[in-house]
Amino acid sequence: PPPVLSPSIPTVPLQYRITAPPLPSFARRDPIDLVAIVGSKVNAVIKRLQAIFDCKDQLLDIPHEHQLALQRIGDRLEWILDNITENGTSWTRSQQQNIDWFCKEFGKVKFSGLGQNFERIVKGLVELERFGYLDWIVV
Repeated sequence: PPPVLSPSIPTVPLQYRITAPPLPSFARRDPIDLVAIVGSKVNAVIKRLQAIFDCKDQLLDIPHEHQLALQRIGDRLEWILDNITENGTSWTRSQQQNIDWFCKEFGKVKFSGLGQNFERIVKGLVELERFGYLDWIVV
């Protein structure tokens, strides 16, 4: 019969020997990749913001300053998309972070039940606009 090998080193289950995949570090990203990432985030935010503008009847019922704040958000996001391919790589790290933070915070606003929760959603977006993440953009 073949000899039975007994390992001299205790066996460690495979799940503990394989390391987790490396997490992407945006600090070392190619500037073109960063532009693409920021562009896709901004596109997603614009798509959600468009849902607000599509509720025309309810939009007319909110205070005028809220309408203006929503319009400023939309204008600045459009400006980002219009300028990102040409100028995105020259934006400062702080400007890129502000866009990223704005998109993250925008994503935290719950859009479920848009019809019934329209005022709450608009209020959340107006508060977000007041944080000034995109104030460096002059449209």
